Amino acid sequence: MFFFSSALSCIVDWANTWLLQIYITKCCVLHLNTKYISDALKPFLLNGIPLPVHQSVRDLGVIVNDSLTPSSHIAIITATTYQRINLIFHCFVSRDVHTLLRAYTTYISPLLEYNTVVWSPSLECDICNVEKVQRKFTKRLPGYSKYSYAERRRKLKLTTLELRRLHYDLCDVLRNHFQHCQYERADFFVLSTVSFTRGHPYKLYRLCKSLSYQC
Repeated sequence: MFFFSSALSCIVDWANTWLLQIYITKCCVLHLNTKYISDALKPFLLNGIPLPVHQSVRDLGVIVNDSLTPSSHIAIITATTYQRINLIFHCFVSRDVHTLLRAYTTYISPLLEYNTVVWSPSLECDICNVEKVQRKFTKRLPGYSKYSYAERRRKLKLTTLELRRLHYDLCDVLRNHFQHCQYERADFFVLSTVSFTRGHPYKLYRLCKSLSYQC
């Protein structure tokens, strides 16, 4: 508690030194692993003003909640994409499949694929909720409602959103391995030293680190 209060005081001092204004109304506190946090914890003060405690916050377009699960973010982006899908079919006069598919890849896909390396779901219910967006859109295309989802994807040359997220994850691991990004590789993966198996020399495995909490 003292460390965070001291850090906030340093931020205020730095801002005052450089004549910068801190918008306290845009600041809040997000507690992670709340079962380790006492209810009697004193509020954090920024320039003498207590900061409100939120259960979820938006950070660079991604909703982060106190349990670090992507369900909150998925609920928001899927609701937004359904609204956009309805607008596309309502506002577009053309019913050409290629035109509607281009609108999907332009206005819908970016919402579903933005920063998936951070929030990619692991629960089956979250995976299905994201995939349902593409499933419903393709079914509304003229002449495609009679086909199954797999057949619609094959005819439209689409892959599942889960497979696309896996592709982005692999690309991120590749950038991380060749140190084309800012975070440390050793914090996530370790290069395997096993040399007697066949295959490429870039086999990775993930370290299982035990977490310790201090109250």
